[in-house]
Amino acid sequence: MPFRTFVQHDNPILRTIMNTWLAVLESMRDQRMTCALVVLVKTTGSTPREVGAKMVVTAFDYFGSIGGGALEYEAIEQARQMLRTEGNQQPKRCLRTWHLGTDVGQCCGGACTLYLEIIPPFDHFWLNHLMQCRINAPCVFIISLDRQNESDSQGKMIVTTHHVEGSLGADQESVLGHARILLKSAVNSNMNPHVVLRKPGEQAPAYFLELYGLNSFRLILFGAGHVGKAIVGVIGGLPCHVIWVDARPEMFPVSVPPNVEKVVTERYVEIIQETHPGTFFLIMTHSHPLDLELCEHILKRGDFRYLGLIGSKTKRTRFEKRLLQKGLSQEEIKRLLCPIGIPEISGKYPGAIAVSVAAQILQQLNTIGTIKEESPTMKSFIMQELPTNTRKVFKAL
Repeated sequence: MPFRTFVQHDNPILRTIMNTWLAVLESMRDQRMTCALVVLVKTTGSTPREVGAKMVVTAFDYFGSIGGGALEYEAIEQARQMLRTEGNQQPKRCLRTWHLGTDVGQCCGGACTLYLEIIPPFDHFWLNHLMQCRINAPCVFIISLDRQNESDSQGKMIVTTHHVEGSLGADQESVLGHARILLKSAVNSNMNPHVVLRKPGEQAPAYFLELYGLNSFRLILFGAGHVGKAIVGVIGGLPCHVIWVDARPEMFPVSVPPNVEKVVTERYVEIIQETHPGTFFLIMTHSHPLDLELCEHILKRGDFRYLGLIGSKTKRTRFEKRLLQKGLSQEEIKRLLCPIGIPEISGKYPGAIAVSVAAQILQQLNTIGTIKEESPTMKSFIMQELPTNTRKVFKAL
């Protein structure tokens, strides 16, 4: 069956890291606690959050945000009502639209469609797969928004390049075409989109597709000093996978954000050689000779997205001279950013540097990716009828 696409796109700058809600669900499962998942699946007009925003709600607490205010309060109450009646033949899934002005008195003026689902503390196949995909390989997570799909395996699907897990019934082949386009976009443009599908002639969304894994940008941070710690605190709130490297184990804090991986090693160069193309690098070790060596290897590799080196203009001048002596060209060296951060934020205390560097990385993200007619990107797309015999489903405005 063909589907129509809503005009939806994802902006990674605005998003909270995806794996936070996964970590919460994993924790709820381990504690044998039933919870409710709330997903913003469609927006119209001005809204406080973007499509894909999520919350996990328990009887006494909640995690994440769909925008705060009266809408979030109403969504939490709806989720808790579902939790209270869970097991009493009440729906385990709910799809509801709130008009922010008339329904909850918010002046945004738009409308939000939320999908709510009770998540029992079981070993859900999709949760296990998503926890793996956040690091290992990209995948598309598909949720059927039909409240009649009570089966966990029938209402969700995980699609990777080589495998399909779960079932969507009669619509499966049509939806798989969209999922494979999203996987292609992960390779081509490093974007992080959502797609919402609806059946022809119907207004309610039918399927929600979200791309996970290597579509989130990867940052390798060398150095666990005071600035490195501040940067992790800020970058930990972005949709990325951070590999934080230092040879001194005592320099790392006990706890880090869920998207940060601590690596204690002296084999810095091997990490550079083995990482994926398109990686973001930040260099701020305790040693200037080590900084220089790392810059040399990254610049010679060439397929990085961002290379930032902490330091002054004087440090950059000295590094330029030494890198030229090592055989690098002026064009290659030009890609090294030092000093780091945006010029509008000039403070030298760690917190200011961290915010400035995060802003620079987000600016860089906005320049990534080529727009292809068959690939979802951060552009808006025309809502159109999808022929049954084609997968060319998007046309850029």
